[in-house]
Amino acid sequence: MPSVDHQTVLIVGLGLIGGSIARALADKSSYRVLACGRDDRPLRQAQADGVIDQWSHDMTELAPQADIVVVATPTRSVARIFSILAGCVSRNTIITDAASVKGSVVADAQCYFAASMDRVVPAHPIAGSEQTGYAASRGDLYTGRNVIITPDRNTNVSALRRVVMLWQHQGAEVHLMSAQRHDEILAGTSHLPHLLAFDLVNTLIESVSEPDRPWQVFDFAAGGFADFSRIASSDATMWRDIFLSNSKATAELLDRYIERLQSTRDSMLAQDGETLHGAFTRAKTARDDFMASFNARRQKAKQGFHAGENENQQKDVDSQKPPAASVLCFQKSEQIKGECQLSASNRVVFEAISDAARQNQVTVLHGCPDNREIRDFIRCQIENGALIAGPDNGCITVYSGGSYAGDNAPVIDKYLPADGLMIALLAVLVGSGLAISKGCNQVCVRSGWRDDLAMTQPLRLLQSHGLIALQQQQDGDLLLTSALDKAEVHDLPLAISESLDDEGLLLAVLAVVFFNRVNEPLQIVLTQARGQELRYRLKPLQALGIELSELSPAGGDEDIVQFTLRRESDLPSNLLFDAHHDEWLALCVMALTASSVTSGNISQAGNIRQFYPGLIALLNDLGMVVSDQQQHPRSE
Repeated sequence: MPSVDHQTVLIVGLGLIGGSIARALADKSSYRVLACGRDDRPLRQAQADGVIDQWSHDMTELAPQADIVVVATPTRSVARIFSILAGCVSRNTIITDAASVKGSVVADAQCYFAASMDRVVPAHPIAGSEQTGYAASRGDLYTGRNVIITPDRNTNVSALRRVVMLWQHQGAEVHLMSAQRHDEILAGTSHLPHLLAFDLVNTLIESVSEPDRPWQVFDFAAGGFADFSRIASSDATMWRDIFLSNSKATAELLDRYIERLQSTRDSMLAQDGETLHGAFTRAKTARDDFMASFNARRQKAKQGFHAGENENQQKDVDSQKPPAASVLCFQKSEQIKGECQLSASNRVVFEAISDAARQNQVTVLHGCPDNREIRDFIRCQIENGALIAGPDNGCITVYSGGSYAGDNAPVIDKYLPADGLMIALLAVLVGSGLAISKGCNQVCVRSGWRDDLAMTQPLRLLQSHGLIALQQQQDGDLLLTSALDKAEVHDLPLAISESLDDEGLLLAVLAVVFFNRVNEPLQIVLTQARGQELRYRLKPLQALGIELSELSPAGGDEDIVQFTLRRESDLPSNLLFDAHHDEWLALCVMALTASSVTSGNISQAGNIRQFYPGLIALLNDLGMVVSDQQQHPRSE
């Protein structure tokens, strides 16, 4: 990690944002803080407060001294600031900012720093206030708050590290993503809410009260209106610039919001209480989850826990919340057909990130999933000094190595293999169509072929039992087809069972049981620990007429146990199943029964959206008719 001793930071614009940066860095001996602005008063006050070491109205006077320049002015003024800085900073000076829109900042930087774009590191602190000016600034504004930094694949690693550390020294939680992704997200979480607050206040003024007498309505407003409209007190100039700079992304979301409002209006006038209640409940659930996470982050920041303790505290907070439960509803699938692109498994991504962090290069990992576990892993890695951007459109970028004054680290693209477990799940879904039409189910997994045990063992097991046919296509594609004939299913050998991971083992066992003839026993032989765990996970299947024997010793080895499964009857046409919060069990049962039952309802299916984001949409694209509804227990 490069040293930050004796770094000189120039802050251009000493308002709420810039002033708060200066205050936070004032207590850090590693930084010498300079400031530039148009108004004498905040600059003189900041120096009197001991917040800055030197100030000037002239950027050309201070910029040559700076190792890092932070542009903390409104978005539309950044181009003018860059035009001045371009003529007075060295090739190695790091340029960063705090503007709310990143696409326009990157475009402006490309105009003035074309030869040194690798030292331009855009940033955006997700913090602020409806109050403005240096007088409103405070040293803890960024403590526990998110700061988004938007490097690209060519950003100098040491320059990026210095900007990350600049914000971490202020107590911020740093996240890295692309400028485009930032603007899309902030259009929804920040820009659109401000636009709605401004327009709500104006609508009430113009439509409910008389325009020159707003007190006619506001005298009767309560806390809800105060909470919702608070951000309408924000600086008008700043927000004008933000909307003009991020107009496209904000307008796209505004169009969707208008459609949502029209739909809500139609439901309200139609007296459709069920639709309204469902929409409001979904919004309440999402907002409650956000607030629990948001408050936990703020609490951690106040108490100053270390990274490991932060993770444990989050687990404690999560354990106090009622467990989420998806209800999977599906109808009979007549045909499963199409093509798809699958992400890598979490395990493969974790290993790839860890390996990339040890290299002296910038590694762009392709084919990465975007789920809570991946994001939590990246967050912990960043807290421990790693530089990782994403997931962003299936890519994660790991910045490692590089030299501040020397050449940039090489950029390497690495394509990760598709998740073998997801391929096996699709294979089971394809194989479940045997009873309908032989060979009609067919799914092509783009770049899905792998020749490693993690993928081939579950698939080869299914293939050996005549359930699916595998075919490697050109360019590494994998074709999954329902088998032509249903062969007799055999017991699972010990060697195959033990080499499968827990989820692969569960899927393989269930596939054999569901495809087997009624009353045909399946014997499972495993080590004691795995046998006990697997049998426990299989117990809910007793409600579907599947008999489980008790565990018993196998042979003369006390550590080896056995038990048998037997399907005693055919499945009911309308399947009702409680998965006991086991997401993978729920998905396996759904895939295995989708072609043989008229409809299915799997309750207590865990948190499908969190652990398998995008899967339900993918299955619908391939011909299933499936939906999930996330529910929480009612509060007492």
